[in-house]
Amino acid sequence: LDQRDSRLRFMQWVRQFGGRRVLNAYSYTGGFSVAALAGGAEHVTSVDSSAPALARAAEHVALNGFDSARHTMLDADVNATLRRCLKEGAAFDAIVLDPPKFAPTAAH
Repeated sequence: LDQRDSRLRFMQWVRQFGGRRVLNAYSYTGGFSVAALAGGAEHVTSVDSSAPALARAAEHVALNGFDSARHTMLDADVNATLRRCLKEGAAFDAIVLDPPKFAPTAAH
């Protein structure tokens, strides 16, 4: 589904509440990552298990004029990464969880 409105609202939320550190799980090509940076996030971590999608996320960050030092990409399993973050006590001001569709059709 089109996430344009959701990304806009997220950007506004980050700006309003000062989301400095953002984790974008299932980031795909980085739409929510760019929105967080546009909202003023100091740093965004994008996690996805697709290297080509993460490469596009890096392109989108650059195309929107953001410093790549403010964006970390992890080519990793999201669930394992979330467990590791919990174990390590990693803290984020906002977390985006926008998983891919798990069923290709309503019948599934």
